Order: sequence, then C-alpha cells, then structure tokens
Amino acid sequence: MDNCIFCKIVNGDSPASIIFEDQTCVVFMDIQPVNTGHALVIPKIHAASLSELDPEIGGHLFQAAQRTAQAIRRSQMRCEGINLFLADGEAAGQDVFHVHLHVIPRYSGDGFGFNFSDRYWQKPSRDELYTSAKIIIAGFVEQQPAVEALWRAYTASLPEGVRPPDSYDVWSFGDTEKMADELGQLVQAGIKTATCSLLWEYEVEGDEDMPKGGDVSVITDGQGAPLCVIETVEVEVTPFGQVDEAFAYDEGEGDRSLEYWRSAHWKFFTRMCGSIGREPVETMPLVCERFRVVFPN
Repeated sequence: MDNCIFCKIVNGDSPASIIFEDQTCVVFMDIQPVNTGHALVIPKIHAASLSELDPEIGGHLFQAAQRTAQAIRRSQMRCEGINLFLADGEAAGQDVFHVHLHVIPRYSGDGFGFNFSDRYWQKPSRDELYTSAKIIIAGFVEQQPAVEALWRAYTASLPEGVRPPDSYDVWSFGDTEKMADELGQLVQAGIKTATCSLLWEYEVEGDEDMPKGGDVSVITDGQGAPLCVIETVEVEVTPFGQVDEAFAYDEGEGDRSLEYWRSAHWKFFTRMCGSIGREPVETMPLVCERFRVVFPN
C-alpha cells in the first residue's frame, strides 16, 4: 500500500532498525519506544486490521514475537518482564493501520501501565458475564460448520426464484444457558412465537441494530448448537406496563398468562437494567417482536 509507512519499510523504501526478518514478517525497533528495546512485529502483506489478517500469518507473528521476547531477555537489555500488545482499531489506540504487534520490555518502576475506569473495580455478576459470553459466542458460532450447514439447508429449501437473505444473525434466547435451552425448545415446538428485549440496551450498545420485519436469524441452544431459522414478522416498542395478554401468550412461557409474563420478565429486565446502570420501571421501553420458524418447517 503506497501510503503505508510499514509497507514502505517492508519494501525497503523507508529506514528501519530491523532485528529479524523472514518470508512472512519483519521485526524492527519502535521509533517511539515505551522502554529501550521496544520492538514491532509486522506482516509483510498489508492488513489494516485483525479481520483482514490471515490467521496463519497471525500465528506466525506471535511466534516471531515469542522469539523476539526471548532474544530481549537473553540480551543485556534491561528487562524483568515482557508485554505483548496489539491495538486493533482507532478506539483501541491503533495509529498506524497496518497490523503490528508490540514487544515491550518491562521493569519495575518504568512508568508504563494501563489506566482503568471505576467500572474495572466493580466485578460483574455471573449473569452479566454469561450475557457477555453469549454475545461473543454468537460471533464464533457464525463460523461454525453446524450453523453454516443449517443456513445452507435453509437457503437450498427456498422456492426457485426466491433470493436468499443477504445476511443473518446468530443468537439464543435469555441470559443463561438453561434459559436458552428451554426457550429454544419452545420455539421448535411452535409454542413460542414472540420475544422482547430492552430498548435501552440498544441505545447503550449503539452499534447493534434493532430487529425489524424481515430479519432472519439462526437460533441456537445454550451451547451454541443451531436449532432453527426464524424470520421476524413484526416489531413494535411498548412500555413494560402496556404489554397485553395476547403478547404474553405468544411468548409461550410458563402458563402463558400475563401475570406469569410480568413476574418472569420483571426479574429478567431487572438483571438487564443492572448491567447498564438503569433501574427497572413500568414505563421501560421494550422491543416486542413476533416471529415465525421458517426452517425446518
């Protein structure tokens, strides 16, 4: 890439103090070191972010970083420990958009460290950790063969001339593994045809789109195994206190009564509110969604 300083170093068009090089990567001294001996490991092929980096090359970069760390420790460079650091994205501190792995020699009192917000000292609950894990697992399961196989089977089942959706989401119901299993089974049985989420969560997360009619999703159990494909039919925002008996029935949980729905969901949304620093109230806005199973059917 012509305007990339690291590509210029790889091509020999810009100076660098190189300490190691092979067919895949180059290791050279950082020109603005945290400590003396601070080195950078970069791939020879341009990749602006981790998402663009070939996993095999990424593995090779780490191996080169290990060798560099060992060399620093064996040398006369002051070093009592090593930090490996990679910034992926501007918000993470990346300023050169060519993947690079920092190898930083450390010693007591060197003045380098991380600044933590007050939130760091407030340990999340197990439910909050599960919720976070579920969100990340969805990112993994999109790549898992079983999910991909179910999606391919669904698209193959579409009538001739019907265009498959351009994309799909992967997720499970609830905020615990047990809940994901139980609610997923209700969906498979045709009992659960509605769900709801907290609008405030979408506002906090910012980059997550609200569901809308026509969205297609692969539903998984608590272990990330695919259960079925659903299509969102209807979405409306309704205050908690205005959810009616018909919607409670369509949610399909417990005895399907509004009383049960209110009790169970008040507990659930109390946990969700706690994770974003809000208090549950009767007027809290819910994203109420109706859906249908489209595969297998």
